[in-house]
Amino acid sequence: MGYTRPVLRSVLLFTVATTAAFAQTTFATITGTVTDPNEAVVPNTTVEATHLQSNYRYTASSNQAGVYTLAQLRDGAYVLRAKAPGFKESVIENIQLVTLDVRRVDVRL
Repeated sequence: MGYTRPVLRSVLLFTVATTAAFAQTTFATITGTVTDPNEAVVPNTTVEATHLQSNYRYTASSNQAGVYTLAQLRDGAYVLRAKAPGFKESVIENIQLVTLDVRRVDVRL
């Protein structure tokens, strides 16, 4: 009976450690606000980040506050494009992301 507590502690510690490990992510995020030339927010803007090494495209839309978030992005270089009806497309090049990066990239249309 004397060895039961250490074994239970070990099992509990292992369970907590593995659960925490699965909850972690190694991906990056780009987030920001889309505005017009007068600095008013632009909702429903399509924002697309292209991973240059794989040519994979991640897409999101800005919300009513003009905020967009592109999550679960791989490491590497990206080009960000933002399009909204009635505005010229905005292109931001050479965005470099590393693991766990949370990069704020505000877009002006």
